[in-house]
Amino acid sequence: MTPRILGALLLMVSGCGDEGGARFPIDPGGGGGGGTTLVDAGVASGDGNTTITGRVCLLGDPRTLTCASAGAQGLTVTLGNQTAMTGGDGSFVIERPADASPLWRVSGDGIESSALPLASSTTIPVVDSLVYADMLAATNAVVLGGNGAIIARIANSGTPVAGITAVATPQADSNVYYDGASIIEWEDDSTGGAGIVWIPSLPAGTASLALDSGAAQATRSNIQVFADTITFVFSTAP
Repeated sequence: MTPRILGALLLMVSGCGDEGGARFPIDPGGGGGGGTTLVDAGVASGDGNTTITGRVCLLGDPRTLTCASAGAQGLTVTLGNQTAMTGGDGSFVIERPADASPLWRVSGDGIESSALPLASSTTIPVVDSLVYADMLAATNAVVLGGNGAIIARIANSGTPVAGITAVATPQADSNVYYDGASIIEWEDDSTGGAGIVWIPSLPAGTASLALDSGAAQATRSNIQVFADTITFVFSTAP
């Protein structure tokens, strides 16, 4: 990925904002219904349905998790041993896999490959490659070949939580970044108003995040990290 000039980035983001889009759930759990919030907290393994309906959410800004109204078409969605292709608005229908705890995987042109546990949501976020290239360029982030990344949203009852720090195990090869004033301004101290933790380079495998609010601690374990893929994590704040 090569860095793009800021003007091109701003032009693209202006077309991927809230207007005409929908807001991705920022805290797992709870079902939706109505409004612009895309549901939900995943699909129970024993609900009897043979198919799952979902949507790929193209992000113009990973801090806000707002879905663009277009641009997520023609992407490949994998769930266990099943695959599907997205339609014009990113929606898809996929056969339910036999796996007990499958992971969504999304790949295709113009996006960074994504991973998300089925238990988290049937709406899978993906980051536009132009946006991600500028994030990497703006931070001078270290990214080792074969590593993956994590973008975690830390929230309580749907509200992002500021002031959270995160430490990854195994140790990240990059710095840990936190949401700042824009998609190309990232901080190195703690989460801002969007509650976002971004780790650009982690060894592929199983990872955990130790979260610290200053007053309490919690650990999010068993996070699957894949090479050249962003794993999204939705976690309750400690």
